[in-house]
Amino acid sequence: MAREQSILTDLARLGFAELDPTVVLLAELDGLLAGIVSSRDFLPVFAHAADPDQALRLLAALVRQSPTETIALVTDVASLERLIRVLGASRGLGEFLLRHPEELCVLALSFTRPPSPEFYRLDLADSVSEIEASAEEASWDALRVRYRRHVTQLAAWDLGQAHPLDALDSVAAALADLAAAVLDAALIVARATVKFPSAEVAATRLAIIGMGKAGARELNYVSDVDVIFVAGG
Repeated sequence: MAREQSILTDLARLGFAELDPTVVLLAELDGLLAGIVSSRDFLPVFAHAADPDQALRLLAALVRQSPTETIALVTDVASLERLIRVLGASRGLGEFLLRHPEELCVLALSFTRPPSPEFYRLDLADSVSEIEASAEEASWDALRVRYRRHVTQLAAWDLGQAHPLDALDSVAAALADLAAAVLDAALIVARATVKFPSAEVAATRLAIIGMGKAGARELNYVSDVDVIFVAGG
């Protein structure tokens, strides 16, 4: 009894609010990860999560659904910290990883600063470059996945900063650069799938002007991206 109370106290200190369900989930994880790692080894990482209960629920779901991809992160402390921070901060990104567990590998990578605008532009263009013109919906799906992959990695970097306010401008600029790269990639898809002669499409002059926070490179994670499309006659 005293030992059980001690475990619950430890969980509360880590920030867990749903103590009994947490004990059940940890026992399940120990079963799923038997012979690989014990929950006692990685439990302290949950202290870094904004919502430890949410992070644990999503982690358990990932291990159940995609053990191979998830175990690769759980056995590496730095990767696990990035994963738990993201899962604890955003249910939306957690659900994205559940739908696309192959994208978990992005959390095994680290960087010292957000990528450049050119990197985002080239990488998102690459995500749609090999899609057939007849498969328009596949192009949009590929672009959505690649965009959310970058948001996941950027959020992990952001959440891992010791002084988040110091990184605020860099994150805001990166989110704006990523949005601009999405627009560029979307134009690639539109040009490849629009029902007009290719020569006419190529001759059309078009500019996209970012307004407000997008134009000032001050986006946040939930900002609308306001733009104006200007076409030449």
